[in-house]
Amino acid sequence: TNFYITDTTDPIAMLYYNMYPELFADVNVSIPEDIQKNIIYPEMLYKIQAEVLERYHNLSPELLYRSDDVWTIDKQTVDGEKVIEPYTTTLKAPNSTNEDIGLVLSYTKQNKQSLKAYLVGTFEGGNNRLVLYKMMSDTTLPGIEQINVQIEQDETISQELEKINTPGTQLVRNTYIIPIENSVLYIQPVYQVLLNDAHKVPTLKDVIVATGNKVAIGKNLEEAVMTLLTDSAGSIKFVNTDDKKQLIEAIIKANKNLKDSVDSADWELIGSDLQRLQNYIDELEKVTEEEKKEAQRDVEFNEKGTAPSTTGSSLESVINAFSNNSN
Repeated sequence: TNFYITDTTDPIAMLYYNMYPELFADVNVSIPEDIQKNIIYPEMLYKIQAEVLERYHNLSPELLYRSDDVWTIDKQTVDGEKVIEPYTTTLKAPNSTNEDIGLVLSYTKQNKQSLKAYLVGTFEGGNNRLVLYKMMSDTTLPGIEQINVQIEQDETISQELEKINTPGTQLVRNTYIIPIENSVLYIQPVYQVLLNDAHKVPTLKDVIVATGNKVAIGKNLEEAVMTLLTDSAGSIKFVNTDDKKQLIEAIIKANKNLKDSVDSADWELIGSDLQRLQNYIDELEKVTEEEKKEAQRDVEFNEKGTAPSTTGSSLESVINAFSNNSN
């Protein structure tokens, strides 16, 4: 077995290197390329840094003091429990010319549903590289938990999943955000496990893919992406509850839907429309109250808060990327 030092500035690693000079490869000799390309960012280090960045991604003193810009690592429910685990994927990040193996986690604003940023940890050129990509302020994308809700509400997908969710089986589904150049693609592989199988080996049955406004399902990734590019893809109606304008538009639409359901005397639909309208009104009240508190805090500080810089771009590049590949 050959042992390589990947970080010569690590004092503990170098101590072992000096203690056991015959155990490690010479630090002055480059790690072979076929080995380098398979080295990934240290997962334990990545998780610690990801948690720190929930609060310290913006170092503006007034924002830190007031806790105005706190994020939460995106969670999803697995076997009835909320889990936060970084996942390893092949990705092509913005400003990168290569496809890399990297660790990824995404963030939402604390107690909110929209995607704010994602963190990518890669090993490039013999060094660990950690990059935080922030969404543009006018970008509205759902977090993982919210995209799962949207997937469940799609009728076509529900029907397809019912076909394979047969007695004696279990479906295993986790959603991943995959960075593709300046955009992201949501991917949810659907595995079927036979409960009476001693080995319980998962079998891939379907793949669900989504962008910020469309969702589709296929037997494999290629089929799902091709469906996403057609009119057969389902629509996603995600309302960013941070955005006052979107909430007002959603309230107007929900009120119109309620009037239609009242006219049709559909009592079940009336109940769901009324609940949806009430939820949007409650969210608008929260946003309005936050604006009042923010204005008051600005007065108390006697200065205007500095907004965090944001980067990102339209999801159209996802569609373009796959369109070009398919051609």
